[in-house]
Amino acid sequence: MTNQTTPQPYNWPVPLATLLAAVAMLYYRKADAFHTPQFWAEDGIWFMQQYSHGARSLFMEYSGYYHLYPRLIALIAACFRLSATPAIYNYAALIGTCFVILLVFSPRIELPYKPLIALAVVATPIEGREVFMCLTNTQWILALGAVLIAISDAPRTTRGKLFDAIALAGIGLTGPFVLAFLPLFAFRAYHRRDRYDLVLLGVAAVCGLVQLYNLTEANIAPHPDSKLTDLIYLLARFFGFPFAAQHARAYPPQLALAWLISSAAILSYGFMIYRAITLRAYTTLTILAAGLLILGSTLLKYSLALHLLYDAGPRYY
Repeated sequence: MTNQTTPQPYNWPVPLATLLAAVAMLYYRKADAFHTPQFWAEDGIWFMQQYSHGARSLFMEYSGYYHLYPRLIALIAACFRLSATPAIYNYAALIGTCFVILLVFSPRIELPYKPLIALAVVATPIEGREVFMCLTNTQWILALGAVLIAISDAPRTTRGKLFDAIALAGIGLTGPFVLAFLPLFAFRAYHRRDRYDLVLLGVAAVCGLVQLYNLTEANIAPHPDSKLTDLIYLLARFFGFPFAAQHARAYPPQLALAWLISSAAILSYGFMIYRAITLRAYTTLTILAAGLLILGSTLLKYSLALHLLYDAGPRYY
């Protein structure tokens, strides 16, 4: 990371080709969301509360935190005919996903193999399909945008700075993830010591406090059935073993494989962090830290009630 970058011409062909490939992947994985859009899960909540409360629904929390993006979309959808609402919701989810994919290609973000990284957003082997093309679950994908902003170089223009601040505020008020990523912006401000980075830290902190205000009233109590094997299954999922982990309870021999993969992944992750520190590869270190923060905040949120997290649905991984 450097403090500032000179604006460069945007190389549109590669991002556009990647974007088209991503949309094709989404169509392959969830074609019905394109040709037969329907509400899913809390999509009905956004619709109902917007219908009942209008613009006031923007300031209503649900499940302990605020959901700015889906509520804004629900407010916009109300301006169109009722039958179009599910399609508007689904395509708004697609727009949110495309936003993160295009953000990867920002000239202010120094990453290798950007097309592969961008495609990973939609190609990740998540069991089930509910996380994609669903307004309710767009918060999980938009959260990646906060990490990308955290590793981006500072823009030289006021417009670029406003874009980052507004995007971060929107992401921060759409889901609780800004709380987990707050240390990333604190590290950025400490490492770079620039006024702009303090502004980003302030935006993240304010959004985090807003979300925290309601989250403190929505604690999930520990469950007496939680056990060490639940942690192993969770780690296996987190470190790239989603399918076998899902069936490990039904097939106990897979527990040994889950242990093996989790242990190897943890050691590899630790080695990558060590290398990033010794090489002062701050972008890599920030990305690795984001993964640990997500894992740690997940365990904290569920108070080690891991069976709840494990059984709640694939979008939680």
